[in-house]
Amino acid sequence: MPPIVVGTPVAENEPSGSVKYVSASAGADTTYLVRSDGAVDRVRGGSVKQAKVYQRLLPPDRTTYVAASAGVVSSYLLRADGQVDRVKGGNDASVKATIQPAEYPKVKYVAVSNSQGPCYLLRSDGGVDMYRAGKEMEALAAPYTQLSGGTEDSYFLAPDGSVDRVYAFGRVGNTYPAPASTKYVGVATQCVMLQNEYGGGHLHAMYVVRADGKVDRITGAKQFPGGVKVETMEPPAGVLYEAASCLDQATYLLRSDGAVDRTTGFGKIDNTMNPPPGQTYVQVSAGQFASYFVRSDGMVDRSEGFGRVQKTLSPEAEQDADGCSVM
Repeated sequence: MPPIVVGTPVAENEPSGSVKYVSASAGADTTYLVRSDGAVDRVRGGSVKQAKVYQRLLPPDRTTYVAASAGVVSSYLLRADGQVDRVKGGNDASVKATIQPAEYPKVKYVAVSNSQGPCYLLRSDGGVDMYRAGKEMEALAAPYTQLSGGTEDSYFLAPDGSVDRVYAFGRVGNTYPAPASTKYVGVATQCVMLQNEYGGGHLHAMYVVRADGKVDRITGAKQFPGGVKVETMEPPAGVLYEAASCLDQATYLLRSDGAVDRTTGFGKIDNTMNPPPGQTYVQVSAGQFASYFVRSDGMVDRSEGFGRVQKTLSPEAEQDADGCSVM
């Protein structure tokens, strides 16, 4: 299939059509935008001038793609039929394997979260399978309700509202209990980052959403000097925090009023990113070189940092005969 290329940004006030973007998974090299028609657009390019939709992945017959999890080597696409496709490649990627739980179709996959090593697959019975290409599938002992795979550590939400820090192929290093007066209801998604010797690609804190609409910023581990430190971040008056997405340089907190608070650390908000008039942000995915904000109108805003939107992507772009986009 020839690549579909987005040539120019879409004006913020341009109405979207019947097809919308419904979620984003930002990667270090490639970002995946899930569409309401069940296809997935792959965005590549490090700068606003280079960033384009290079490929549209169509789902198999009789199913659709409903979620994606980007990675450095491979990425994973969750299908509506409860199976997961493993995708690999540059501008022209393809499905290398289809993964299903052992008890399929009685048990299905309902979520997928990639990491620097394994990919973690949440099952409909609450179990988690750990997948590594070329290895036997392994099952983790504890049941979970949400997964956040990462570059170094992964964080899994348990049914009792606590959070496990997972490392070294499924080992639990820490359990962060729920606060006494509430419980944890969400863990921040993470970008699987490229790392270097200068500190790039190392997550400094994990952000966990509480049932009371606050966010706990967690640093440290029990085996390190200083242990675990928890700082509680209060949302602005009249709103709640609903979700979070983090990486080494910045973390984005999605608010109940559709705005996004951006923090670069230390539990303080640096600025608030507001959607265009009449719109709300419904999902955010922090990426190493660009982050993506899904809007209620089905468009996606792209930011390369500093809390500013540099480009807007539309699912309505179509390829013309010269490989450029037409609206």
